[in-house]
Amino acid sequence: MMHLVRPPQEDETLSSWLYRQSKLHGLPPQSYTALSLPGVEIWTRDADRWLSEMTIREIACRLGQTHATIESMTLAGRYGDVLDEVREYNIVHWIMPVGVYHRRRRRHGQQFCPECYLENSVVKLSWRLAWNSFCEKHQCSLSDACAICDEPLTLFYMDPYHHSVCFNCGHDIATSDESGRHYDLCSAFSRRFSPSFMEDAPDPGSLRTLMTLQLGQSQGRHLHRTWCNRIGMVPMAGARGRWECMRVAERHVLIAATEAVLQTGLDRIVDDLIEHGVTRECLRNHHVGQSFWLEQYVYPELDTKQCSPKSRANYKAEMADPLKKIQRKHTSVSRRARAEARARCIDIMLRGMHQP
Repeated sequence: MMHLVRPPQEDETLSSWLYRQSKLHGLPPQSYTALSLPGVEIWTRDADRWLSEMTIREIACRLGQTHATIESMTLAGRYGDVLDEVREYNIVHWIMPVGVYHRRRRRHGQQFCPECYLENSVVKLSWRLAWNSFCEKHQCSLSDACAICDEPLTLFYMDPYHHSVCFNCGHDIATSDESGRHYDLCSAFSRRFSPSFMEDAPDPGSLRTLMTLQLGQSQGRHLHRTWCNRIGMVPMAGARGRWECMRVAERHVLIAATEAVLQTGLDRIVDDLIEHGVTRECLRNHHVGQSFWLEQYVYPELDTKQCSPKSRANYKAEMADPLKKIQRKHTSVSRRARAEARARCIDIMLRGMHQP
């Protein structure tokens, strides 16, 4: 088969480049890869995430590209310095899963810009990373599915001659009603992961700890509600689990709220954590990897700051209550013994009140 090679664009995924190659040859994606890459699995696996060295060499040799070019079209090859060790099946933080099932995609991990996709059907690697929710070129919100049937973007089933039409419902998939609200906050958060950012800025581990904290216990959810109210956004309702599995609209709220409080400074962050009862142990429960910024700047402030007056007053009131003392003293005995001790305490208190 004679190949007509179109060079890959900057930050383009391997599947997006192969899809554009199939359009150039006038073939469906599965027919093109079956003829040009026989025996190589592309569409039944997450090829944009990781490929073995042997597979990369075979694709480079058959399609006339260099080894570095093919490797740079995978997340492991392009963002391996920022991310943890990427393998075929391991869970890597910041990478959104696509949920490969045969040739279908069951999760909404592949984001795309409707404008970029309409222009040249290019899908970028950076849109698989959870810290991105906007397109910097068009300053519009990214999409993760068809607006009508909510089907994820699956290039294997897309018509090469009508790439903007959803294969499931026939609706134009390259349309978006999302506005560019809080674009500045979301783009500033994405720039925090660039190597040229300040050295004393929060590291990726600390950033993910703050994000995961807002999805965890009640203190974190109240903290998220406070941060959203400051920028006029509606807080998320009932979002749990790994935030890489969240939809783009929910992550957009989480990213904007976190970046807004990061721009207010360290003192404001510490005050908010103390006000909402977030302790050092609570933060450590949400640790993912190393959190150098939290350990160096936030933890010392949490240790030196005094407890909030409300929680301190409640603690003193509880310690002064004789009934609470009886309960703490008899916690290891039966319920009947605790009830009898409580009744004796009430009798003693009533006798003291009636004595002149």
